[in-house]
Amino acid sequence: MTTDLLLTHYLKQLRLPTVAKHYASLAREATEHGLSYEVMLGYKSGHDELRM
Repeated sequence: MTTDLLLTHYLKQLRLPTVAKHYASLAREATEHGLSYEVMLGYKSGHDELRM
C-alpha cells in the first residue's frame, strides 16, 4: 500500500475529510517554502505548539 493510500485510509477512519482533501497541496506548499509538513500544518491550523 502506498503512503498516499495509507494516509487517505487513516484520515477516513479518523473522520478528517478536510485534511484528506487538502493534505497533498499542503505538503507541496510546505516543500515550496522549505518547511516540514508538520510546521505548515501548524501555521494553517493555528496551533502554536506545532509551529517552529
